[in-house]
Amino acid sequence: MSSALWIGTTGLSAASKQMDVIGNNLANSNTIGFKSGDTAFASMLSQSLSGGSGNQQVGQGVGVAAISTSFAQGSYETTGSATDLAIDGTGFFIVKNSKDDLTYYTRAGSFFLNAKGDLVDLSGYEVQGRMFSDGGIESTSLTSINLTGRKSTPNETTKFELGVNLDSELQTTDNPNYYTTSQTIYDSQGSKHSMATYLYRSVDISTTEGERSFWYMKSDMDGGAAIIPDRPWLEFDDAGKLKLSETREVIAAENKLIDDSTGAITAATKWDDFFNAATGATYSFGNGETIVYTLNGTAAPTYTISTAVGVDSVQNFLDDIETQALALFAPDKPVKATIIEGRLVLIDEVTGESTMSLAFGAGTSDAATAFGTMSASNPFGQDGRATAQDIIFDFSAQNPSWGLNGEITWDITAADAPEVTSYAMDSRVNTMKNDGYPAGLLNSLDVGGDGIITGFFTNGQQQNLARIRTASFSSNDGLSKVGSYFTETNESGTPSIGNPGEGGLGKSKSHSLEISNTDVAREFIKMIAAQRAYQSSAKTITTTDQMLQELMNIKR
Repeated sequence: MSSALWIGTTGLSAASKQMDVIGNNLANSNTIGFKSGDTAFASMLSQSLSGGSGNQQVGQGVGVAAISTSFAQGSYETTGSATDLAIDGTGFFIVKNSKDDLTYYTRAGSFFLNAKGDLVDLSGYEVQGRMFSDGGIESTSLTSINLTGRKSTPNETTKFELGVNLDSELQTTDNPNYYTTSQTIYDSQGSKHSMATYLYRSVDISTTEGERSFWYMKSDMDGGAAIIPDRPWLEFDDAGKLKLSETREVIAAENKLIDDSTGAITAATKWDDFFNAATGATYSFGNGETIVYTLNGTAAPTYTISTAVGVDSVQNFLDDIETQALALFAPDKPVKATIIEGRLVLIDEVTGESTMSLAFGAGTSDAATAFGTMSASNPFGQDGRATAQDIIFDFSAQNPSWGLNGEITWDITAADAPEVTSYAMDSRVNTMKNDGYPAGLLNSLDVGGDGIITGFFTNGQQQNLARIRTASFSSNDGLSKVGSYFTETNESGTPSIGNPGEGGLGKSKSHSLEISNTDVAREFIKMIAAQRAYQSSAKTITTTDQMLQELMNIKR
């Protein structure tokens, strides 16, 4: 009978441990990412009576077989922070304690950026993932996510879109400022400029087509000199639709010309300036140099022009330049000048070489002209004429940084280009945008279901900054619980790490936190059951004590 006392004691102990688990569950009913526990009991070894078995055995009480963790999905709480994350499904966030270099796994996704730009949880543990480069390339290594110093670099304007209706009932005019639009564009340093586009209506009378109506256009930069494209007209059909016969281009900055002899930079802003620069340039020839010149304005022999490898150059190319006949003037009589086959030739008798510094190229009406410093060393043939050699343009030597350069293209032939029309209604701009923008600072964040952290910048741009990675285990029940964290064990197996939403891992939910999965009502029911079990075990002890007391009374 005395064993009943000890059996009752095991019941008290088991019920007490169950109450510990229930109390912990209820205490953490508001803890983010908490996973509730449950108590499992098992009967203790049985005692055989008189060496018998089966129906001759008496149990020895109860014990706690296991305290398991429920990994059931908890409910979501919506928050105002983009870095508050929950996992919808399987998986754990990966965090690292930088002090002891230990890795932990958790469902509590209350993260924020600390003063160093690290993404950390409430304990200061660093969230693990992959970083994206400024070019959008995702790394392959797992590392602490740090977003300090992330910025959006400026982008030079190279293309603009202009959707506009030009009133077909307007009278023709020679006023080039009749209809004006303006937009902000950016140079390579992110500095902004104002580009104005002017349109006016004119008429072209053709002997074959009769009167044709055109809209002419020009532009200027920051109120400077007018820039006129090579084909500055827009022609519309009878239905008011633009005739998409060719691409229109607008040169968006002053095109730089270099004086051949001095390297001085001048600016040409309209076609007349280019003609003047070509026909009015002055070239200085040193004593002993060989110059080959023909009246058709082209140099002989033909040179192959290439850009030096590795040169980070600034290049301006102009199309549709008409070659003009050149005239050669010398203030003093050249030394040892001879006429060979109608060409004026100056031969260097000492070295047989001639170094030229030029800034022009001529050819047919479609030839490309490059501006920059050009040097070439040409050997001479037996007849004293230079042989064909490559000419190397080095644009980095004398040319300064010109800011906004190159061309800005208005491509109205693209499939997604905004519509340009000429209907009988007021002229108005419907769409106007360009691909340039200034530098920007990180303004806000968002996290997608795939774990990618997207940064939104003050210049209106966005880019991928990092990706949060999550982990899963073969056996969650084998994990060791450390507060709100878990660590891997031999029973859990090694973690399988991947992207949220892939390979069976749950998606990440931004602006959300997973609250405790404690079921309060169920815990109260278990509490009542534990209380009754405790009372029953206690009653077993008191009853056994009374029985033993009665046994002691027999002697009296």
